[in-house]
Amino acid sequence: MQTRELSVRQQLFLIFLACFLLGIVGANVFIAEGFQGSGSLTRYFLKQFQYTQINFYEVLWNVCVNRLGIFLFLSAVGLMRGGKWFYMGFAAWSGFAYGYFCVLAISAFGSGGVLLCMVALLPQFICYIPVYLGLVMLCVQQRRKDLWRGMAVRLVLFFILCVGMLLESYVNPMILQKMLKFF
Repeated sequence: MQTRELSVRQQLFLIFLACFLLGIVGANVFIAEGFQGSGSLTRYFLKQFQYTQINFYEVLWNVCVNRLGIFLFLSAVGLMRGGKWFYMGFAAWSGFAYGYFCVLAISAFGSGGVLLCMVALLPQFICYIPVYLGLVMLCVQQRRKDLWRGMAVRLVLFFILCVGMLLESYVNPMILQKMLKFF
């Protein structure tokens, strides 16, 4: 029987899942107890967030700084040799962080924490995931062969990223505030 090599997408997905599980285990074993009563996942903080007047321009500025930094970094390392390893590290960190966040949310809010985890990522991650996967595929498949095509694809990915940043800055806070009425 022949063994089939996993595609880069499949490798990244498996790394994300493995690190997601590590984040869950890590939060349960080492830290979750100490953070239940403090931090930004307390009922008090979420109630304050529910009634806070949000300055969407400040949120947009912070989101742009964070997301554009990641986009530019991943774009740059995609042009270098070994860029695939940076993408794997990014997938590992993302999986670990999300697993850790899920444990904290579920330990603080029970089954409502699952809803909080999903709402915290929607709708912006509908845009972010294709952008990051597109950068990975560009890195793996293209490697400086057709510079103009690569730039055009990056421009389209940048536009999708901008849509995701707008969703994260304007739509997501409103959804979270409405959802928090049920907590």
